[in-house]
Amino acid sequence: MITQLKNPLTSSYKSFKEYVLGDQFPWFWWEESTKGLNVDGYDNFGFFSHSFLTRPGENGFLYSRQNCQFLNNAHHVFLEIIKENDIKVEAIHRMNANCIIPTKQQKYSSPHIDHEFPHKNCLIYMTNTGGNLCVFGEDGRRTEHSPKEDDIIIFDGNLKHCPKPPKQGRRISIVITYS
Repeated sequence: MITQLKNPLTSSYKSFKEYVLGDQFPWFWWEESTKGLNVDGYDNFGFFSHSFLTRPGENGFLYSRQNCQFLNNAHHVFLEIIKENDIKVEAIHRMNANCIIPTKQQKYSSPHIDHEFPHKNCLIYMTNTGGNLCVFGEDGRRTEHSPKEDDIIIFDGNLKHCPKPPKQGRRISIVITYS
């Protein structure tokens, strides 16, 4: 269910990563990881977010919109990754940086899917703080990925998934949804 990709670690990737991890990168607080979705046994914890490209349907728009001057940098890094891994992409729906910090409960967020239309998810892990990602297969089986710095994974976006917060530090990942 989860496929790990090769990270070409290009100079543009390293520069982009340095910017995202830097003290000038703007973060925005979201009170819930999955708005209004509370599932027993899970935690709808808050997180920091930075949207490069908004999801379609956000704020009444049926299309994705640029939300950051560094969208072209994020896009260029993604193009290098998909070229290196020989992946065909027709459209990018959303590009976002997520920063998850430790929580008291240390429970996974509520399982969710990012869009109600067919898509795939790509996660690029910028830090090495742990905090597994769980993906639920159509048969209900769970697959987990224990992220390391510079890991890149993809999975079917129509499968429910949920991250677990790190035990310490901040887990920063870039989330890209595409078809």
